Parts: sequence; C-alpha cells; structure tokens
Amino acid sequence: MTELVCWHCGASITDEPLPLSRNAVCVACRRDLRCCRMCKEYDATLLRMCREDRSDPPRERERATFCDYFAARPNAFKPPDQSPTEQAAQALQDLFGDSDRKRREEPGLDDLFGQRDRKQ
Repeated sequence: MTELVCWHCGASITDEPLPLSRNAVCVACRRDLRCCRMCKEYDATLLRMCREDRSDPPRERERATFCDYFAARPNAFKPPDQSPTEQAAQALQDLFGDSDRKRREEPGLDDLFGQRDRKQ
C-alpha cells in the first residue's frame, strides 16, 4: 500500500495505527484524519461528495466522522495551485514575456510600464 499522507498538508501519517480511529489527527497541522476528505469514497465532483450510496454524509467533510464505510485514501492530498497573484503574474509574463516579444517584436511589460524594483 502507498504511504498515507494528511489530506490537508501532505505530512506523512505512518505513525498512526490503521484503521484510523475517529480521534486520529495529523501531527503537523492538527486536522482530523478520519474524515470524508481522507476517504476513498470521497468525490468532490458528486453532489453528495460520496460514492457510497448507503452512507449518511456529514455536513462538514473535513471533520471526524463515524462512517462505517470509511477507508483511508493514500492520494488524498492535493497540493494547492498557484495563488491568484502568482496566476496573474504568470499571465502577464505569458502575455508580455521575452520569448513572445522576440518572436513577434512587440514591447515587453517593462518597456510599457518602465523598469521598477520588485520586492520578492
């Protein structure tokens, strides 16, 4: 079986005995581990967010559950995408980037708005 990691932060949870108890929490982020988000039956694309028809899904999918159909999912952690700021910066770079400018001979972002110091 693949190593289990926390659904929220991706920290390894190999120290927790299996099956996960209702009181199991991640040592790194202190989130509940026996929750819908950590279950193999969890599917965010479904209205009920659960593939198991017989289950009674809780209102809070990130809180501990007593569900009898719970089975820990190894790939529950999904790293976050870029922040909106990073997405906007990437879109500007794609629009005014050096590679596009050289190919189309158009002005770059710094040519349009002037060079300025960027704080990282």
